[in-house]
Amino acid sequence: MYRDEIDARIKMADEAIVTLRTDIFVFCEEQRPHITIESDDQGQGRVVRLQQDRIPVEWSIRIGIAAYLLRSSLDHLVWQLVLTNGNTPDRRNQFPIFMLGEKPDDKRVNRMLNGIAKRHKDTILAFSLDCTKNLEPLWNLKALCNIDKHRHAHVVLSTLTGLSTEYRRKECLDDEEGRGLPEVGKDDLDVQVRFQDEGDASAKEWQPRGEVVGTLEACSGAVKGIIAHILEGAAVSWPFLRSLGNCP
Repeated sequence: MYRDEIDARIKMADEAIVTLRTDIFVFCEEQRPHITIESDDQGQGRVVRLQQDRIPVEWSIRIGIAAYLLRSSLDHLVWQLVLTNGNTPDRRNQFPIFMLGEKPDDKRVNRMLNGIAKRHKDTILAFSLDCTKNLEPLWNLKALCNIDKHRHAHVVLSTLTGLSTEYRRKECLDDEEGRGLPEVGKDDLDVQVRFQDEGDASAKEWQPRGEVVGTLEACSGAVKGIIAHILEGAAVSWPFLRSLGNCP
């Protein structure tokens, strides 16, 4: 029964992400008339600008809702693992996600995972602490929830991120055939909606980063991987977003 409830939460989150993807795609396509491509002062290169339309504020709320559904699925998992182990969960039980540079003490960890079987505790801590498993999706998930709950709606911006995949394909083909670089038009530029890094944030405070939908999909993939691994013993394939370099 509880697996159905957890799966329903994740399904609702995924549906919210798919709907947001569609809305963002339409918005990005509508940004193309606002792109300007000009020669620089020396006539040697191109200056590309995007005059942004206002991002719908409701997107920020929808991001928070999807993140909450995913984060709560992990907490519900811990609650049910306590029950499965024959114990009574309490309000302190939750799935631990420790942020970059955070050093949790044993007392805090034991409160969060009190009552669950040792094998489950060891597995959860492996996901929470072992940076070789790429913790970025979990860090993003915790940050998305905390910002939405305690501070403000998520700040997202439309931005030009470079040349489109189709243009790069044409560029490669023209190079192979000895032609010059193809002219860059508005349709050759990649427009995305991305999280805005906050310049005034504490150096230790993790900020969600990257393209909005891809970040949410990675969070969903991490949650589904953890749950399937703990409940079914399935192998986990983490949805890597980028290389984190050296672990703290």
